[in-house]
Amino acid sequence: FMYGTCIFFQYIDEHLGGRETIRKSWDYSRDYASPVNDISFLAIDAALQENNFSFEIAYNQMRIANQILSSSENAGVYSYEEADGYLTVVSPPPKEDYFFFEQGDIESIDNYSLQLYESHYYSLSTETPISISLTEVNGEFSFTSIVKINGTDQWIVKSGLEQNIDPEIGIEWITLIVSALGENENDWDYELILNDAFQELIVYSGDTDNNGVVDEYDILPLGIYFHDIGVAYDSITYVWEPRTMFPFENIAATYADANGDGIVDEKDVIGIGVNWGNTHESGNTLLTINLNDLKTINEHKESFRQIYNSIKGESQSAIAMRALLSELLGDLIPIQFELNQNYPNPFNSGTTISFSLPEPTEVSLVIYNLLGQVISKPIEKVPYESGSYDFKIVDADMGSGLYFFQISAGSNQATKKMILLK
Repeated sequence: FMYGTCIFFQYIDEHLGGRETIRKSWDYSRDYASPVNDISFLAIDAALQENNFSFEIAYNQMRIANQILSSSENAGVYSYEEADGYLTVVSPPPKEDYFFFEQGDIESIDNYSLQLYESHYYSLSTETPISISLTEVNGEFSFTSIVKINGTDQWIVKSGLEQNIDPEIGIEWITLIVSALGENENDWDYELILNDAFQELIVYSGDTDNNGVVDEYDILPLGIYFHDIGVAYDSITYVWEPRTMFPFENIAATYADANGDGIVDEKDVIGIGVNWGNTHESGNTLLTINLNDLKTINEHKESFRQIYNSIKGESQSAIAMRALLSELLGDLIPIQFELNQNYPNPFNSGTTISFSLPEPTEVSLVIYNLLGQVISKPIEKVPYESGSYDFKIVDADMGSGLYFFQISAGSNQATKKMILLK
C-alpha cells in the first residue's frame, strides 16, 4: 500500500501539477477530515481539479504508466523519469490471469471481486486479431489495453469498453486493465468476452502514402481518396505516433485519413503540415502514387483543386504542397486575375463572359449602360474557388446598344465593352 501511495504521488509530481498539487492535496485533506470516512481521494481530486485534472484521470493514467514503466519520451504522459531504477526493486502489478487466444475461440470471464478504485490486470497473447469487450454487470469501469510494439520504445494505449487488437502490427506484449470507478457501489462486477476480430492497420498521421516519410507527395492520396469514408478512430489527433485503425473499404484510404475522423478531406492536410519531415520504420512503397499516371490524376483534378485552395500560409510544407499541386493542375489554377472579352461580340441572344481567379474570393458581375446606370447584377458577392470560369449572359430586358460589364473579385476589378444587336 505504501509503495502504491508513493508511486501515485510521484506520478502527480511528474505529470499533473507537481509538488504544488501534492501540497494542496494535504491542505484539502484537513478541510475534508472525517473520523468515519476515508476522504483521501476527495482531497486529491479537489487539488487536481485546479489543474483541470481529476482523481480518476490520475488514477487511470498512473495504472497505465505502472505497466509501461519506462523513462522513454515516447511513453509521454505514461513515463517515469526514474523508471529504470524502479525496475531494479519492483515489477509491474501482478496479473489476475493470462489469456492465450486462438482463432475461433470465444472466451467469457466473469469477475465479481473489484472494490472502489481497485484494478485487475490481465496478460494476453494472440496470433490472430482479437475483439475484447467489457460488460458492466454492476458499477462503472475503465477498460484499457496497452500494446507494446515489438523491438521499439513505442506503445499503443486504447480505452473503451470494446477493444480490437491485431498482432500483425508486431506485438511484444499486451496488457488489459479493468478498473472500478465511481463511488456509488460496494462491489464492482464485470464480464470480459474475447472473440475473433478484424485485421487492423498501423497509421502515422501525415504519412498518407505509408512510405515512412512525411513530404509533399503525401498530398496526393488526399486527392485520390477525397471524401472516402471509413471507421473513425477513438479520438481525432495529429500526434505523431502509431495508431491502429480499422481499414476503409479501400485499404489505401485508411492512411490518407490523417486525423482519424473517418473521412478523407481538407483537414487531413494539417497532419502533413504538423508532421512534416517525420519518419518511421514500418513504411513501404506499395501505396506510392505514380505522378505519370495522368489518367488517375485527371480523374481527381477537382479534388486536387479543392485541396489546393485549402492550403494557406508560407510554411515549407505549404509551399511544397502548393507547388506540386500547381504542377499537377496546370492551367486549372491561373497565375493572375484576368477578365476576357465576351464571346461572341457583338451578340444577339446571348454571350459568354470568361474570367480567371488565382485564389478563392467573392465575385460580383455588374452590367452598365452608356450613362453608367446599373442594368443588372448577374453575380453578386458569390464565393468562387480559384480557377477559370465561363458565365453565360442571356439577353433579358436589354435593348440594342453599347454596354459595359465589370467583374470585381476581392481587390481586383476589370471592365470591358460589349455590343448587343437585336
